[in-house]
Parts: sequence; structure tokens; C-alpha cells
Amino acid sequence: MRAFLTLLALWLALTLTPAAAQVPMLPGQGGDAAAPAPDPLAETLRRAAEQGVPVIVVDTDGRLVQTAPGATGTAPDAAQGVMGGSILMKVQEQGATFRATLAERLEALPNSLIEVAWILRSTSPDGRIMTYVEVVVFSVLLFILGRIAATQIYGKRLVRRFVVSRIKAEPQGYTDKMPFLVFRFLMGVTGTLFAMAVAYVAGWLIFGRVEDLSVQLTIAALYSTFFFL
Repeated sequence: MRAFLTLLALWLALTLTPAAAQVPMLPGQGGDAAAPAPDPLAETLRRAAEQGVPVIVVDTDGRLVQTAPGATGTAPDAAQGVMGGSILMKVQEQGATFRATLAERLEALPNSLIEVAWILRSTSPDGRIMTYVEVVVFSVLLFILGRIAATQIYGKRLVRRFVVSRIKAEPQGYTDKMPFLVFRFLMGVTGTLFAMAVAYVAGWLIFGRVEDLSVQLTIAALYSTFFFL
């Protein structure tokens, strides 16, 4: 009898265990709810931190989003490397933009030269570009004449004795040097004005009065250049 009851209990245990395992568990009947799927990025950062591997996360613009420092503490160095790479990328982009702009300007250069030539012909008193070339050449020759006159007449005959008389054998400090330097500078500026005056008078005597406005502007530009040079 005892053996029969033992076999009956064993049979009931084997029969009811699979059925119980197949019964779905309803909410509130025990057990925990299904856990949400882990975030791949967070899981990767967690595993990297456990293994001591630094992970740098940047967006599409190269800005630092998140870091997972390793056990060795090399994340700041890696972040600096990423930022340095971003700066290098920006420099490369600026260089590419400059090269593209330069290529466009070079391609447009022939058209620009044609446009400049057309403007010169349209503003020239006789429709020739060579008119401006002649004005430049004659002005340079007149400036040379004026410079010679300033050296021989103004420098050697008019102001030389005033400059030489102010030279000290052993000047001491700024109080002795600065007045003479300022005086010599003013004499040099006056000599340049003297040369310009000689060139202007010689040009007026040779070529007469200039009536064309474009030629007048060209001569004024040349005189300004001579003065500042």
C-alpha cells in the first residue's frame, strides 16, 4: 500500500509540473514586470568603464557629447584629441574655401582685364589706353627732374647750412637727439614738396594746362604716390 501511494504521488508531481509552468502569469499575481530593453549607448559606456577603455561620443559637428573615462584616466586627452581634430577639419575647410575662391578669381581675371581696358578706353580723352601710359612715363621723368633740383638746389644751397649747424659732436639722450631728428624729418618733407613743385611747374611749362578730368585724377594719384614714397 505504501509503495502504491508513493508511485501515485510521483505520478501526480510529474503530471502537474508542466501544466503549472505553462499557465501565464497575470499582472498582480506575483513576479516582476518585464524589464525595459537596455540602451545600447549606455550599455556600451558601462562596459567600457568596467574594462577601463575610454569612449568619446561626438555629434556630427564635432562637439563633445559624452565620455566614458577608463581606469587609466585618458579621457581628457582623448577629448582634446577630438577637439584638435575638429579644429584641423575647420582649417582644412577654410583652406578649401580659399582655394575655390582663388580659382574663381583666376578664372574671372581675363574678363576683369577686358572690363578694365574698356573703362580706360571709354574715359581716355582720345580713346587710347596709351594716353595713360604716356602720362605715367612723363610724370616719372618730371619727378626725376624735381628730385635732382631738390638735391642740388634745395639740399645743397638752401638748407644744408641749417642742418649742419644743428649737428652735435656727442649728443646725449633724447633731449639732444630728438630735436635734430624732427628738424631733419621736416626738412626732408619740405624737400619732397619742393621736388613736386618743380615737377608740376616743368610739366605745366612743357605740356600746358590739363583739361581732361581722368588725366587730372591720374596725375593726382601719381603725385600722392610720390609724396608717400
